[in-house]
Amino acid sequence: MSIIPKTNVIKALQNLSGYGISHFITILQPIIITPLITRKLAIDEFGTYSLYYVLFGFFLPIISLNFSSFVYKEFHNELKGQLKKYLNIFISISLISFIIVFSISFVFKDFIEKKLELPSISIVYYAIFCSVFLSIINLSKSVLQSQNQIRKFVLINLSLVVSITLMVTLLYYFDIMNLNRILIGFAIIYGVGSLIIIHYILKLSLLSLFVLNKKITRRVLKFCLPLVLYTMTAMIFIMSDRLIINHYFSKTSLAVYSATFQLAFGVSAFGTVLQLAWSPWVFKQMASNNIINSNIKKYGIVAIISIIIYSILYLVFYPIVFRWYYPVQYLDGLDFFYWFIFAGVIQSIYWLINPFLLVLEKNMYFFYITLFSSIFSISFNIYFIDYGIKFLAFVYFCSWLVQLIALIFVIKYWYNRTIK
Repeated sequence: MSIIPKTNVIKALQNLSGYGISHFITILQPIIITPLITRKLAIDEFGTYSLYYVLFGFFLPIISLNFSSFVYKEFHNELKGQLKKYLNIFISISLISFIIVFSISFVFKDFIEKKLELPSISIVYYAIFCSVFLSIINLSKSVLQSQNQIRKFVLINLSLVVSITLMVTLLYYFDIMNLNRILIGFAIIYGVGSLIIIHYILKLSLLSLFVLNKKITRRVLKFCLPLVLYTMTAMIFIMSDRLIINHYFSKTSLAVYSATFQLAFGVSAFGTVLQLAWSPWVFKQMASNNIINSNIKKYGIVAIISIIIYSILYLVFYPIVFRWYYPVQYLDGLDFFYWFIFAGVIQSIYWLINPFLLVLEKNMYFFYITLFSSIFSISFNIYFIDYGIKFLAFVYFCSWLVQLIALIFVIKYWYNRTIK
């Protein structure tokens, strides 16, 4: 195997440091503010806070429709000459989706509030508003990365992290923190940020929204809708354990489980950072011939080795950090934290591999794979429900392993057919 050229390594490290580190900090933002939140909110209230993130994760793909993936995939092809037209369509469709989702939530608010055992339906509303704001922010970041505007990309990430951390710190310092104020703060910061981005980064006029080109809209939706089904199913797969805990156990158990997962998420966050630099590069490498060349294989091996080394260090230091990080009522999480770290390794490898299925444009298979994984996860979570939340963490790891194996099988099958 030939050595990877030094210039390519330096360029990769520059991209990783520019895009990766700032994005890594953004992903770790919930972990950064958690020590303050867990020391002010009651443990059952933190359980509701965790449920907010479940709702937020579920609404985001419905409202954003995964337009960022389309930008990464087609920026160097059809978006180049008519970027603003596409962006207007993206944001317009997202706003229409927001109106529909909010209306449904308002109509069925009593049912939702009772079913999820929420103190107020406003928890759902905050999740919906933050989803539409963050969809715009994520869309802008995909454009900036595709244009290789590292400074603006970093500025957006760091501004959000600093703003939210400062907001939570002030609530903590002045002893006025409660769940409602935290979620209002999130909504205001994301809302103001999205408006600034529309005007100064994307340079769009609000008056030009809701002007949809039928041909482009059909093309975009044809690519994105299978990914929305995939992402929604993936969120059900990832978050079903928390919904099951919320229903069968208590908000306290949900808080312990979610807090343990959140600190272990650093492994998955590292994989996400690698994917951030990896996916656009893979799309560019395979743009002309859909061939997985030797460079892709070399960098892929380096990425996987990096994930494994990072995960081993994380596994060693996790118990030490956990005892410092959380109040004593959360320490039961040390009985099962390692399953989340093992799952993070599998998840990171999965994210490195899934761009190949996007290149082959077999997006619907993402939905099939995650649907199977979701059924597997929910079935075994319910089966092990009497054994406690430790076994639900084990099922989480097994579910990701099943999903990775299925993805490898599907990509291998369609890649071989495409090459032939």
